Amino acid sequence: MSEGLPAEDRPPGAAADAAGASAARASWAARHGGARRRIDLEPTGVIEAPPPPADGPKPARSLFGQIMIWVLMPLLLLWPLGVALTYPIAQAIGSGPFDRSLEVATEALAEQVRRVGTNPVALAELGRRLVRSDAESPQIFQVRQADGDNLAGDPSLPMPRVNDDPSEAEPGRIYLQDLRFFDDDWRVAYTWVELPRGLSAPGTRSNAADTPEAAANDAANPAYVLVQVAESSVKRRALAREILQGVSIPQLVMLPIAVLLIWLGLARGIQPLDVISDKLRDRGAANLTPIDLREAPTELAPLVAAFNNVLVRLDENIANQRRFVADAAHQLKTPLAGLRMQAELAMRESSREELERSLKQIARGSQQASRLATQLLSLARAENQAATHEPLEPVDLVALASEVTADWVPEALQRGHDLGFETSDEDVRVLAAPTMLRELLKNLIDNALRYTPVAPGRPGHITVRVWHQPVPMLEVEDSGPGIPESERERVLEPFYRILGGNTDGSGLGLAIVREIVRQHGADLRLMDPAHGGSGLVVRIIFTAGASNEPIPVVEA
Repeated sequence: MSEGLPAEDRPPGAAADAAGASAARASWAARHGGARRRIDLEPTGVIEAPPPPADGPKPARSLFGQIMIWVLMPLLLLWPLGVALTYPIAQAIGSGPFDRSLEVATEALAEQVRRVGTNPVALAELGRRLVRSDAESPQIFQVRQADGDNLAGDPSLPMPRVNDDPSEAEPGRIYLQDLRFFDDDWRVAYTWVELPRGLSAPGTRSNAADTPEAAANDAANPAYVLVQVAESSVKRRALAREILQGVSIPQLVMLPIAVLLIWLGLARGIQPLDVISDKLRDRGAANLTPIDLREAPTELAPLVAAFNNVLVRLDENIANQRRFVADAAHQLKTPLAGLRMQAELAMRESSREELERSLKQIARGSQQASRLATQLLSLARAENQAATHEPLEPVDLVALASEVTADWVPEALQRGHDLGFETSDEDVRVLAAPTMLRELLKNLIDNALRYTPVAPGRPGHITVRVWHQPVPMLEVEDSGPGIPESERERVLEPFYRILGGNTDGSGLGLAIVREIVRQHGADLRLMDPAHGGSGLVVRIIFTAGASNEPIPVVEA
C-alpha cells in the first residue's frame, strides 16, 4: 500500500485509485491457486540494532617512545636484579681467603695439641701465639674435651651443630660452619684431635699408664679433643661490599651511556620512515603510484605493500568515479538536450494541438531525466554503502518484500501487468541494510514492469518470491523477452543496454542491484524460467551464514 508512503518513495503510478489497487492485489493473491498466500501488507519495521559504541579513537602513541620504553625497562629492572645476585657471589668470593686462613690456624693449633697433649697452660700459650686477633675482626679459639670440659681459650664458644660427636666425625678433618653469638655473625673452623689416654704433657704419661695392659687400653680407647677457631664476619662483609661496588658502580656509569647509544641507534634505525614520509609529502595530489619496496626496510615491507594496495584501490576508485561522472554527464546530456529542443518547438507552435503534443514530450522527457538522476544517485549510494558504515540489521525478508511489492501494485495495474508475490510459511530473516534491500527490489520490479510487453488479452506476469532452501533467497521472475546468455554479464555494467530494445531505460537498474548484492556478500544469478518459455529470473542468494547444502538452481 503506497498511500502511506512519502511522495519521494512512491513509484510512478502510485496515484491510482484505491479500488483499482485493491482489485489488483486481489488478483495478485488469487493467482496460481494455492501456491500463494495472502500477506498482511501493513508496514512492518525491522529489528533495531543496538547503537554503535561511543568510544572515540585512542590517542596516537609514538613508536620511537614505545621502543625506548620496552628497551630501557628491562635494563632498569635487570640492573638492581644483577646487583642483588652479585652480592652473594661477592660474599662467596671474599670468604675463600678468610676460610683458608681459618683452616691453617685450626690445623696448626690441632698439631700443637697432638704434641703437648691436654696441658691447659701450654695450650693457652700456644693458642695466643697461633690465633691472631685485631679490633676490626677479632679471632678466638677454644680447646675442649669431648665431655665439654674447656681446656683453653674462650669457653663461650658453643659446640658445633654438625659433627658434634667425635665418634661420628672424621678425626683430623677440618669443618666449617656459621654461628651467631655476641650479637654478630662468626665463621668457625673446627676439628677433632685423637689423643692416647693419659697423655698430659709432651712425652709423659700418668702413673696408671706405666703397665703394658694400661698402655694397650689407652691405645684401644683414645681421648678426643675439640679444637675450634672462630673469626668475626666484619672483614668478610666489608670485602663483599667492595667487590659489589667495584662491579655495580661501573655498570651504573655505563647505564646512561647505554641509554644514549640506544637512543642514537633507534633514531638512526627509523630514518627510513622519515625518508618515505618526505617522499609521500612531496607527492602531488594526483600521484598515486606505488612506493618502491626496495626503499623500505624488510620490517616495513608488509606495511608498505599494504599501503601500495590501498593506493591501487584508490586509483581504481577514482578512475571509476571519473568514468561514472563522464557517463552520467553523457546520459543526462541527451534528455536535457531533448527537453530544450521540445521547449523551443513549443514556443514556436501556434496550434493548440501541437503545443499540447510538445508539452507532453517535455513532461515525458523530464520524467526520464528525473528517473535517470534518481538511479544515478541510487547507484552512487549503493557503491558508497560500505564507506558510510550503515549498520546491518536482522530484516524480515518476507515482510519487506511483500510491502515493496504491494507498493508497486498500482503501477502494475496501470500498465496492465499481473504482479504477484509468493512465499513459504517460514520466517525468513537476513542480516542486511533495509534501505538498500528496498532499493534492490524496487529496481528489479521496475525493470520487470518496463521490459515485459503487454498484448490485448495477454497481460505480463511478474512474480516476486521469497523462500528459505537452505539459505534465504529473493527472486523476481517476469514473462518478458529475457536476456540472451551472452549478454548477461554485460547488462550488469552501468549504462549498458541491449541493442534493438524499444523500451526507455538508462541501463542502471541491474548495475544498482549488482552493487547492493555485492555489499551484502550475496550471490546474483540471471536465469531462464524453470518452466521454459520466454522470460527472465533474477535470483539473489544470501549465502552469509548459510549451510553447505546444495541450492536448487535452474541455469540457462
